[in-house]
Amino acid sequence: MTEQIKVEIEKLSFGGDGIARHEGLVIFVPYSAPGDHLLVRLTEKKKNFARAEIIEIIKPGPSRTPPPCPVFGRCGGCQWQHISYEEQLHQKQLIVADQLKRVLSDPARLLPIVPSPKPFRYRNRIQLKFDGQKLGFYAQNSHEIVDINDCPITEEAIAQKIPVMKADLLSKKSKAITKIEVIRTSANLIEVVHEDSPFEGVGFSQVNSQQNENLVSSLQDWMKDISFETFYDFYAGAGNFTFPMMETFPQARFVAVELNEKSVKIAQDRVRKQNLSPQKIKFYLSDVELYLKRNPLPPSSVVLLDPPRSGCSENTVRMLAEQQVRRIFYISCNPAALARDLDRMRQVGSWIPLRVQPF
Repeated sequence: MTEQIKVEIEKLSFGGDGIARHEGLVIFVPYSAPGDHLLVRLTEKKKNFARAEIIEIIKPGPSRTPPPCPVFGRCGGCQWQHISYEEQLHQKQLIVADQLKRVLSDPARLLPIVPSPKPFRYRNRIQLKFDGQKLGFYAQNSHEIVDINDCPITEEAIAQKIPVMKADLLSKKSKAITKIEVIRTSANLIEVVHEDSPFEGVGFSQVNSQQNENLVSSLQDWMKDISFETFYDFYAGAGNFTFPMMETFPQARFVAVELNEKSVKIAQDRVRKQNLSPQKIKFYLSDVELYLKRNPLPPSSVVLLDPPRSGCSENTVRMLAEQQVRRIFYISCNPAALARDLDRMRQVGSWIPLRVQPF
């Protein structure tokens, strides 16, 4: 496809591409910035939309900025490093507003976004690939590895490990490895976990430690005026929210449900080390949907949901929406899945969102 057209980028999409319009067609353009005037080549054309690649930046948008990473645009890890952080925040606020417009009766219930304390050097874990020669991340839409010696979005201690690991793998003439997790643990140790390692990693965890602190403190603040007897933490991981909430609300009982065996073991070890009563806190290794089928929730309960990117299953949402609990808090990394689940909860149980806080 060789058709070339001139476009102006209006805004950014949830997937990271810029959005332009041309003769009634919505056009998605990777690595574009709001306000860009571009010459683009169409790479895919459907009935209602098209995809295109940049041929020439005729006039850059006001937020376009030089990306700090030397492999940005080739590496598939980042999409927005060429846009100022202030504009990224603005666009993310717009994306959340757009995704939730069907379920938010009052736009004022969407609060202003909380910036990351660090736009760079914030990730406490990464997953690298090694092909026998190159160590790095997959290129955009490819299984070709982009070789790196640093990653500007990772914490300094992890980034320093990258060239050391590469030299070690090359000196040992290691074969290709499709997954190498590099993690800073809660004990501030850097652990390297290969796909064939007996250690399974830590399951899911929030990758931005400082922003995670903001999440926890916001939840504590939102809960402080609610009277409840039991706190249910669904998709609890290793207790990222369970343990801080227990310290803040010592009068309550805590039930955490998680399907990742490693995470549950870490949490249960912590319960034992802190000599906490099983009447006070309990971690269940279970699917959330299965747990809800077997355990009705008391009306004096508060529920926290922190599901994976795909959101909750339809049955989970339905069973939760039918409960008479005091309040449900939902933490999401995918506003599209959040909007779908909130809409289902409204239809099944007349639940409505009181407020939404992007981070």
